[in-house]
Amino acid sequence: MIIRQATEQDLDKVKNIIDSLQVSREQKDWKSAPWGFFEYKKSDSELNGLINPYFMVSEDKQAITGFSLAYEDSLFKKMHGSSKRTDYGFILDNFEDNFLYLDMLAICDPSEDNLKGVSSKLIDCMLDLARNNGKRDVVGLISEKPWRNNKSISFVKKKGFERFNEVKLENGITLGAYRAYI
Repeated sequence: MIIRQATEQDLDKVKNIIDSLQVSREQKDWKSAPWGFFEYKKSDSELNGLINPYFMVSEDKQAITGFSLAYEDSLFKKMHGSSKRTDYGFILDNFEDNFLYLDMLAICDPSEDNLKGVSSKLIDCMLDLARNNGKRDVVGLISEKPWRNNKSISFVKKKGFERFNEVKLENGITLGAYRAYI
């Protein structure tokens, strides 16, 4: 397995992973979903605009097995600076510069034994790159209410992230704000 920067050719597979891990209140058993992205999607054009050195994929036998989508403050401001979304405003209000935003992290099938450790390798590569580039903070938002993403929360805590606040969205979702000092 290798970890490398994502390219435009990877985006269909990344989008398939994102779509396969969607959790929504419209689903019958959404409250018991073990992991996923709670009512949070990315369009093809959004993903294309986010290709940067911190957008990484894991590849095994020429197949994309997972990805880590992160981007630094300048790209965050370019993409979301004029957005009215509460979560983006929260990040901009709390972090002026020199931060990395961890937007998404996933593997194609988290239940597969042969993919264990892929998420750790992805996030470790991202944190090493951020550290080498002089970033001070890595920040991410994780669903806590009405659906709590316990797997992601436990994972980022093991990787040194600490919960420092929460963001309440207009649609009734509460996101925990997690930060790693690097």
